[in-house]
Amino acid sequence: MRCSPLYTNALPSADYGYFDVSVTCVTLLTSFLYCDIWTSVMRFMRDDLKGEAPKIVVASGWVVFGGSTALYYLIGAAAGVLFDIEYLGLILLYGTFLNLQSMFSYIARGWGDNVRFALSGIICSAVNVALNVILIVLLDWGYEALYIAYITGSFAQCCYLFLSLRMWRRLARPRPQEVKSLFLYSAPLCLNSVAYWLLNSLGRIVVSFALSLSASGIFAVGSRFGSAISLATTCFTYAWQDVSFTSDMRKREYYSSAVTQYAAFLCDALALLLPVISLLFPILVGADYAESYAVIPSFLAVAVLSAVSTFIGNIFYVIKDTRTIGKTMAVSCLVNIVLTYPLTITFGLNGTNLAILAAFAVNIVIRLAVLRKKMELGVKAGLLIGRAALLSLAVIAYASNISIVNLVLLVAELMLMLWLYRSKIRSLVKAASGYVHRA
Repeated sequence: MRCSPLYTNALPSADYGYFDVSVTCVTLLTSFLYCDIWTSVMRFMRDDLKGEAPKIVVASGWVVFGGSTALYYLIGAAAGVLFDIEYLGLILLYGTFLNLQSMFSYIARGWGDNVRFALSGIICSAVNVALNVILIVLLDWGYEALYIAYITGSFAQCCYLFLSLRMWRRLARPRPQEVKSLFLYSAPLCLNSVAYWLLNSLGRIVVSFALSLSASGIFAVGSRFGSAISLATTCFTYAWQDVSFTSDMRKREYYSSAVTQYAAFLCDALALLLPVISLLFPILVGADYAESYAVIPSFLAVAVLSAVSTFIGNIFYVIKDTRTIGKTMAVSCLVNIVLTYPLTITFGLNGTNLAILAAFAVNIVIRLAVLRKKMELGVKAGLLIGRAALLSLAVIAYASNISIVNLVLLVAELMLMLWLYRSKIRSLVKAASGYVHRA
């Protein structure tokens, strides 16, 4: 029996498209205003976690955050006067909690409390999903429920972190010099954040104007599958930051190996996901959004290249070279700006993603070239060639849309992955067994 997907059967594609475009616009604005201040706070906290030092960093970070929030609402009020924006209040609150969630989360990670950080994310997701089911399915609300559910989930996450970590006890008087240092460190990231938005989200705006809001809705649903990759890569990014954001610089071989293995793992994950999505697509997506099947592979590819770019970018945080991050993002976003419209008009939704893929490829090449010059970082291309061949096979099987072909490929890939990662699997099993034994 076929299950009814929540969003794709309950919400018209045009409504979902408006929600997606509004969130994209507010993300652009906040990316520019907040300058990724939470990442800077975490980085400065990790320099010295003893005494009052990290407390001063957090307090100083909140000063910068507060100034950004004041500007955000001034701009929002001006937009409300100039334009007739539906659900403007909810959109502004969405942006507020989008950034509050990041600030609280990175402070928790800065203190090294990853357990509470992870649990807070589960709480946020649970509240978000539960409210969407109640409001959309049971109470038959419109797309305003998507804003409300996210805001409430993020509020629950922030409250949990604030209370469980007793954050009011982990503050000291902010220092002007620390505020200045954080601002100067974060300022170049303003360009990086906006450029990152232009890479990942400009296409949504172009689709809504060049095609239609319905096409934007289909584009948004397709992007949700890319989120499956993004969810896993975010976990790896957090772990990578925890390891790399220290006062000690590791040898270049360590970073070279990490980048190569991470890229190989993402190729393997993408090759596995494609047949899984092909088999489950009729269950997961309603008929009105069936066109999204053809664009899902390009969304997954964008997620992979974006993750690799972010992974490499974090090495620049380690050496405190945020200017290069901004410059490389600026170059790649220019590539995206130039290519997005003509490719979207020519190839439709896939053309939008082709422009993003080209931009991220340029971004990665430039960053690797800079790191090769700065610290002789290199990537083992030979290891990635075989992964690329497997991924190509998975793309062909997905395009065929034949269930038996994708099922056979999935089984074969699972066996191959068990062999390729056998040593790591043994290590995980051993570690888990030791944990259970100690408990």
